[in-house]
Amino acid sequence: MDPAIPGIEAKSSRARTKERNAQKLFERQEPREKRRLLNFVLSNCTWEHGEVVANFRQPFDLLAETAVTAAHAAVGDLAREFEKLHAANVLPVIREIQRTGASLHQVAEAMNARGIGTPRGAGGTRNL
Repeated sequence: MDPAIPGIEAKSSRARTKERNAQKLFERQEPREKRRLLNFVLSNCTWEHGEVVANFRQPFDLLAETAVTAAHAAVGDLAREFEKLHAANVLPVIREIQRTGASLHQVAEAMNARGIGTPRGAGGTRNL
């Protein structure tokens, strides 16, 4: 938060509280009111590959795009952290196998034999 903007932290906190309560409030509404709200927020939804594809009216389209971008960034951050953790746990095993004079291909085979895959779950010999 930018402390130079007076009251920004309190406003942000209130916005987060409203966001958390939005789904609960929506669920409690009568079907007619839910339809009115969805018509206000959404436009021209389609059915593709067994899923509803929502097209948001302005400015809700910008809010949805921002939320998706933030979610993708968070997933990317988690994936990078997992890869670092995987590397830290696997490196001692790789060093142990390398001390036997094994080639890279043999290291990958030994890792596979031990059930140790790549951070994304693939076997290691595919890329060697």
